Amino acid sequence: MPTRSRKQPSPSVPAVVSRRMSAIRKKNTRPEMTVRRLAYELGYCYRLHRADLPGTPDLCFARPQKVIFVHGCFWHQHHCKLGNKRPQTNQNYWLPKLERNVARDEIAQEKLRELGWDGRRAQAIVAGLLDVFAGTERVESGRINDPSRHYPGDVCIRSTSDPQVWEKAFEVRDKPVSASDVQIFGKKCIDVGVREAAVVMVNEGQQALDRAALEAWAASFGIGLTLFHGWEAFIEQVLFWSEKPQPIAANLATERIHARLVAVEASEEAVQLWAKLISAK
Repeated sequence: MPTRSRKQPSPSVPAVVSRRMSAIRKKNTRPEMTVRRLAYELGYCYRLHRADLPGTPDLCFARPQKVIFVHGCFWHQHHCKLGNKRPQTNQNYWLPKLERNVARDEIAQEKLRELGWDGRRAQAIVAGLLDVFAGTERVESGRINDPSRHYPGDVCIRSTSDPQVWEKAFEVRDKPVSASDVQIFGKKCIDVGVREAAVVMVNEGQQALDRAALEAWAASFGIGLTLFHGWEAFIEQVLFWSEKPQPIAANLATERIHARLVAVEASEEAVQLWAKLISAK
């Protein structure tokens, strides 16, 4: 019976180079482990190598919706000393391969931006609307690069009687939300003593959740839970409960949302887009 031989290197590639190439790993590399250790020490929670995201990012930070690709300079042709190097052998194979790597990187980054992994615009909108309802001095919203350990939710409202106490916490999701996602957020609010929690679900593909069951679950722990399915219901509630007449409150909200976009360190593109929308009204 013939034995299966190991794959032999291409005759045009020296054996030493071939061994070095085959030893390079796609994940869990030394640079990646260094980045992971630093992120952990800084207090960030992350997931590894999410295959459901474009490009399979090495580190994924769900709350700020940020990703990190730990790319080798040579393999991804960075504009640096190592990235500017070119293969000396078998260039007909390696040069097109490197070009495909660069093209895939650009496509993955563009798709991630389309999926919302480039900012917290939804969070800024919620914070700006709550500014109108509760006042800017009571509303807190974390920055994009904040590990979100200071606040129980994306946007929170302080108590009028005690500024050190969180009165309400809002989780803002532009990705589909499950019942377990709501319960995880609810437990976090319970742990820090927040008595009113709300989840603002703005993804167009969001499925209906069992609102009654989730509200009953929250009530068993002594907290109130409100689910907002889409922007319309949330905006109507905020403008209705604002002390200002609705037309004035709506105009103020556009200004506050612009300010919040800047405050959460949204991209310049997002800020400029909102400014254009305001000026077009």
